[in-house]
Amino acid sequence: MKKFIRFSLKAALLLALSVFLWPSQAQAQCTVTNGDFETTTLAGWTVSSRTLTGYTSNWYNYTGTVTPLSAHSISAPPQGSRAAVTDQTNASTQVMYQDVTIPAGASATLSFYIYYNNTHVGFVTPNSLDYAVNGNANQQFRVDVITTTANIESVAAGDVLLPLYQTKVGDPLVKGPTLVSYDLSSLAGQTVRIRFAEAVGLNFFLIGIDSVCLTTTRGTITRPTATGTNVQNNFGDLALNFPTVATAGTTSLLQLDAAAQTAPPTGDTFLSPAFDISTTAVFTPPVNVCFTLPAITNATTFQHLRVLHKPAGVWVDEPTSVANFSSKQLCAKVTSLSPFAVGQSSGAPTSSAATINGTITTSDGAPLAGTTVNLSGASSRKAITDTNGNYRFENVEAADFYSVTASRSNYRFSPSSRSFSVLGNVTDASFSATRDSAVGGNDIDSSDYFVRQHYLDFLGREPDESGFNFWSDQILSCGGDVACADRRRTNVSASYFLSIEFQQTGGLVDGLYRASFDRRPTYAEFLPDAAVVVREVVVGPGNWAQQLEANKQAFITAWVTRPAFRAAYDNLGNDAFVDTLINHTEGGFNGDRAALVSGLNNNSLTRAAVLRQIVENEGFVRAKSNQMFVMMEYFGYLRRDPDESGYQFWLNKLNQFGGNFELAEMVKSFIVSSEYRDRFR
Repeated sequence: MKKFIRFSLKAALLLALSVFLWPSQAQAQCTVTNGDFETTTLAGWTVSSRTLTGYTSNWYNYTGTVTPLSAHSISAPPQGSRAAVTDQTNASTQVMYQDVTIPAGASATLSFYIYYNNTHVGFVTPNSLDYAVNGNANQQFRVDVITTTANIESVAAGDVLLPLYQTKVGDPLVKGPTLVSYDLSSLAGQTVRIRFAEAVGLNFFLIGIDSVCLTTTRGTITRPTATGTNVQNNFGDLALNFPTVATAGTTSLLQLDAAAQTAPPTGDTFLSPAFDISTTAVFTPPVNVCFTLPAITNATTFQHLRVLHKPAGVWVDEPTSVANFSSKQLCAKVTSLSPFAVGQSSGAPTSSAATINGTITTSDGAPLAGTTVNLSGASSRKAITDTNGNYRFENVEAADFYSVTASRSNYRFSPSSRSFSVLGNVTDASFSATRDSAVGGNDIDSSDYFVRQHYLDFLGREPDESGFNFWSDQILSCGGDVACADRRRTNVSASYFLSIEFQQTGGLVDGLYRASFDRRPTYAEFLPDAAVVVREVVVGPGNWAQQLEANKQAFITAWVTRPAFRAAYDNLGNDAFVDTLINHTEGGFNGDRAALVSGLNNNSLTRAAVLRQIVENEGFVRAKSNQMFVMMEYFGYLRRDPDESGYQFWLNKLNQFGGNFELAEMVKSFIVSSEYRDRFR
């Protein structure tokens, strides 16, 4: 296939209303037309598809366990024999929606089954439903409630009333049928649009939706509460933990009528409906009440959230509220059960999360990079030390007990672990490492070390915590299955070359050399140039796209002033300039040559802009992909220029298998080679 949030504060906070509740529907009927799809059609729904010319994609009504267009595996419809599914033959955007009216004064719940099969190695989630956002990849699915006047692909804050669901980096690649529900009561009295949409820009991504139901009747949810310690009752995004239950019973949750509620505490604003919680179980307090609020993506906003409690007929700010932005949880410990809600305070921040960090050094004081550090206790996390021997855990929930341990093959650590109650930032959780006298094994055999090394070798940076854990867990999840682990190591390794981050940074540098000088870069040229383009870029969090764009513009502007480039092109007219660059793409360029020349002639384009359009042209990028892949095997793994015979051997083999690195056994051969493994002995 083609290689293919910022929510408004209001929209982000509204999602806090969406605790995953499943009320009894005995008193209400579904108001969605053809929500069960048993008609064998998509009647009642409006569908839209946008894809490349000559290809097909859309939403379909299906039955069975394969998709109707590409014949990929998908779960069978969870209810009845029919469901809706997406399918595609190339990069595309698919939307399915239906307009519904929520009666004034009503409580409304939207529920549906969701399941999917993502054949790519992960998810990519820019704030867009364009399958190729400004030429960058997109691989995501999302469910939103939007206005009926919005463009059907819009994710603008003013158009999205409630962002309900979005795949994210680190999610499982295959999801079985899962029933979810969302509270839409805040939209009472409005006609709104329920939208299911996906952008597929990297590989086949099949989405199944079934049993879409909108009800407008409140109901009580019950959970059995057993005897024992640390007994949990989970109501979706609202959960209770009883430290000790002496007598079993039933715990109930009822959404209360918002119009009948008394005012919140002074300075607070309700951000969720009120939920009355009661139990017949006999328990020992305090009970830990936790709301999970995944859509509030602003850390400052999150720290001003409060658990509101109504123990004696009056709403109060629960003083034990703890906001953990990392886990997106807001919790409080209470001695009694009564109505609860989420509020936002204009006062001081809620008890905030802390940071735990430290340094690992050898007995002679040298920093020890590549050491895995595990955090256990109130939460379990994993990090790895950087070049300076430092590690860091941010957004650790304060007022809890934690232990930190360090591990790396062929080393012993003193102390063996560190344990402490976190009352504030912990900045001295450090260790001293002593190398074993008898060294056995190779560091690169450690999944954690292997993943960190790929960040350094291909992306030129230390790993971010989420990415590090995602990729190392891909390998570790194989357990003792050696064949599984070997294949995962190969696929994880290749993913760094195929990633957006590399393709947009190292790939740009490679393209500039090939288009400008009709040759691949040398290792000595590539490394410093790629380091400039990748500076401060970490795909996913923050404003990475803006940072990357600024880096690319600055680099290409400087590139056309380099002496070698000026010597080759300063004496060429506009036609010859464009033709020479295009000729260097070896027939790959498939853009509009005339428009480039015209842009230069009328000064609407600079030579730097024309060069960039040619370098980033999808035809050229595709044409040079295998050559760059082989080149990076040498640059990334062996840290040297390729010998020509080896380069040609692997290029021929990769071409023979249509670019399939697994069938060509190329990546596997490099990562098991003695030259690569000897780097880490």
